[in-house]
Amino acid sequence: DWSSDVCSSDLACHHQRGNLPPALEALARALQLEPDHQQAALARVAILGQSGRLEDALVLTAEWLARHPDDAQMHYSAGLVSEMQGDLAEALGRYDRALALDPSMGPALQNRGNVLTRLGRVDEAVQNNRRLVGAFPQAPEAHFNLAESCLAARKYEDVIAAAGGVLALVPRHAPALLDRGYALAALGRLDEAREDLGAALALDDGRHVVATRTGFGGNLLVSGEYLLQIRHAPNSAAPLINDHKGKIGRAHV
Repeated sequence: DWSSDVCSSDLACHHQRGNLPPALEALARALQLEPDHQQAALARVAILGQSGRLEDALVLTAEWLARHPDDAQMHYSAGLVSEMQGDLAEALGRYDRALALDPSMGPALQNRGNVLTRLGRVDEAVQNNRRLVGAFPQAPEAHFNLAESCLAARKYEDVIAAAGGVLALVPRHAPALLDRGYALAALGRLDEAREDLGAALALDDGRHVVATRTGFGGNLLVSGEYLLQIRHAPNSAAPLINDHKGKIGRAHV
């Protein structure tokens, strides 16, 4: 429809400039002209989420799914919004539904693993993320998700293998170096652990990563003398804080 295309073009201009209210208005006009315009509905949910209007976003997903109950993309979007609200059980259900409708939906499978880990269901998260790596072997994020869930499950040898999968694809991946360093430390391989942690800190983003996350169980794993040496060395990172929330990749609206 030409009119809805014009509205969508208007949306793109506003969204690219960061003008979210006008973008929402353009989407509302597009949906008035074409109520079943899926891309407009998905974009409106995304922008509502970005604007912090999570309840409004969920209302829109509910209204859409009442008319289109088999729309995998909208179930996925509803899962993202629920996850942003902290309703992990609802988010998991939405990701499960999206995957039942479209088993190839990588972002839903990735976020499902993140949610399972945050819920403490780490063995299920590991199984989920092995499936993710099997489906997307060339995606560094898939291997990294597996490393994170294996770290949460204290499967340290598996962390080393999964982090190695990331680093084979992206050699300068600071979070993967950190995860592998934590796992090596937990296994008592301190010289190798120090090498990985030092390599992570040497990267441009490594100090920021270390300052903002420790990985699951990181405070326990990195409390030894090797990390203290790195902390107090010249140009060392800021002290670690335990605020990891398991959010990586395309996990946000």
